[in-house]
Amino acid sequence: MKKFLSIIILVTLIIGNVMFFNFISNTLSRDFLFKEQTVVQFKYKEDYQVSDFNNSIKTFSETKNINIAQYTFLGERDLNIYGSNCQFAPNINLKKGDYPNKNQFLANEESVDKKQSGVIYYPSKYWSLKVYDFGQIKNVGLSDTFYVSGLDNQNTYQAFLKEFEQYGEVTTKSVDVSWWKYINIPLLMTLLLCFAILFVFTYYYLRYSKQRLLVNRIWGNSELVTLMSLFNKTIIFTLFSVLAILITFVSIVLANGLATYLVEIVWKLLLFNVLLFIFILFPMYFFGLLRIKKIDQAKSDQRMQSSRQHLAINLVIKFVLLCLFIGTFIASYQSLQTLNTRLANIDVWEATKDIFKVKVGVLPEGIQDDLKADKELNDNLSAFYEEGTSKKEMFLMYSNNFQRSETNTFFYETYLKKGSEINSPEGNSVEIDFNYLKLNPIKSIKGQNVGKEAIISDKVLNIIVPNSKKGLEKDIKNTFLDYFYFQKVEVANIYNEALDLPAVALSKEDLRVNIIYAENNQDYFSYDSNTGDFRTGNITDPIAIVYTGNIDSSSIGAHVTSSVYFVDKSNGDAFNAILPLISNSNAREITHVRSVYQEVSSEITTLKWQIYQQLIGTIILALCLCSFMVLLVLSYYRENLYKQLIYHVFGYSFWKSSKWFIISNLFVSVFSGILIFILSKEPVALYFSVVILIIELCAIYFIKEKAIYKDFKAILKGEKYD
Repeated sequence: MKKFLSIIILVTLIIGNVMFFNFISNTLSRDFLFKEQTVVQFKYKEDYQVSDFNNSIKTFSETKNINIAQYTFLGERDLNIYGSNCQFAPNINLKKGDYPNKNQFLANEESVDKKQSGVIYYPSKYWSLKVYDFGQIKNVGLSDTFYVSGLDNQNTYQAFLKEFEQYGEVTTKSVDVSWWKYINIPLLMTLLLCFAILFVFTYYYLRYSKQRLLVNRIWGNSELVTLMSLFNKTIIFTLFSVLAILITFVSIVLANGLATYLVEIVWKLLLFNVLLFIFILFPMYFFGLLRIKKIDQAKSDQRMQSSRQHLAINLVIKFVLLCLFIGTFIASYQSLQTLNTRLANIDVWEATKDIFKVKVGVLPEGIQDDLKADKELNDNLSAFYEEGTSKKEMFLMYSNNFQRSETNTFFYETYLKKGSEINSPEGNSVEIDFNYLKLNPIKSIKGQNVGKEAIISDKVLNIIVPNSKKGLEKDIKNTFLDYFYFQKVEVANIYNEALDLPAVALSKEDLRVNIIYAENNQDYFSYDSNTGDFRTGNITDPIAIVYTGNIDSSSIGAHVTSSVYFVDKSNGDAFNAILPLISNSNAREITHVRSVYQEVSSEITTLKWQIYQQLIGTIILALCLCSFMVLLVLSYYRENLYKQLIYHVFGYSFWKSSKWFIISNLFVSVFSGILIFILSKEPVALYFSVVILIIELCAIYFIKEKAIYKDFKAILKGEKYD
């Protein structure tokens, strides 16, 4: 049994050290990102100038020798930091190389990318970290949250407010992230359960070692010497295990290039292992002293317990622990289910990691009153879009009608009431193109992609209508024909008149609407966290206008400023990737892009990390439970070894020799499972109980027939069997 006690101690040490090493890494990462930083949030004015704001950040940080940074997630493990004055950032320490200029970057790992200017120290390999100059913010888009160092100085703080309040309302707060948020709760719970198993098994081991304790007391050994004789090898094994684990973690730290954090990690691990060692010794000496005192009592004062009384006590302990195990497992299972459900609701955003939204800067003043300049701008933006659709997987998804109000109702539902208004371009409709349908296929009632049923003609407007609206075909066709005529003829003629160009001579009768009926209950992903369903961003069964370029350029010109997206896999260089398109089309008003994934990346990253922790904890918990079942069976047979030997000698079968033990144990397992099921209403409690029964039966059989049989032979030969 001493071997099993050593195994329990080893597992406890490993789980404890893994948990604490994870905790240290997380807190060091927290310090890197947030230590000595002030969170600054802006509520921008509607007319604020992005270029002026960026210039103010650069100038102010250089004047005051501080760093202003934006953190942008490009994936659940990809974090980009855009710093205005990186050499004055207290958290960015160079391992090698130089600070970045222009489109260069620093990273926590060395790569073959020629744009990498250096490597920085970062305490975790979990994250892929890149640090760019703030000028490269155009590749991901400007956020409203920044992390600023040096604002603890009152003069700097007042100067900061004076400089930036011109751009909007400024809110500042210190970063205070509690250390307990970085503890892996499933691993902590598993560690506590390991200690529970250790306490129980130490208790059984001391009961089983009664003869050895008695001999030591008869020889006159002290309580401490008596216990040392019993646990000496176990304590030595524990110390060597701690040493081996510390050496392993030191090797991991050095192998990952984290030598700068070595001293801090090692002394914290050393202190933690001292505490673990004390907690491991505690049950040995606490239960040991109680056992010795009981042995030292006069025999006349001792109350003899039968084997059935012993078994009854064991079963009560088992029942309590089993309820705890199953209850904890169910809690972990339910938590895992909840996290997976929450993630499933927003997991569709995973597809947006490489998708960016085109953003424009400040348009020239008075352009709305200058139709010639407005037409030129629209044509440039249209040319940019047309080239982008052919070269950069650019696509259109206009979903502004589905913006959400504070009550989570859609914008069009608030202002439109009539059926004819709702089923119109201003109502329950979106505007897409063929590239969008490649990313988000919609199936027609004929079972094929709706794009195959589109008619490419200068005089045809294609719209996708859910089959549920087929009864409204006439009204829908008339409404969208009016829209088509307005965009193609009337708007174009407004510009033609201002530019002294001939009018478009088309009538409504020259145009037609091609309705493509789609299967019901299909979702259009909006790629905009402000539109569509609150959690998923989906829009179900809208009427979709398919843009084919056969209307005035003012339409796509307006959409480019808000609803045009493109795919880029450069991981931080998206704006630079479309610079040739901007140059070719002369669309200089396009000044930056914004990561779509960034809008929900923080929540996705948090959920995935919680699921990972919960899953690991649940698996370890299940393994602990299996170990506990095996140890309980083993302790019973070891305690009743001589009795089982007599049964064996007289030819008793497995069932006859263990009938009472098997029935009582199975009853406790079934009863505890049913009790937890009644309390939790969770069917998995019953399934888990069945698994426990199977494990327990296998453990009883194999331990009785295999492991204990070796002890029988050792006893019959007069050998030591422990």
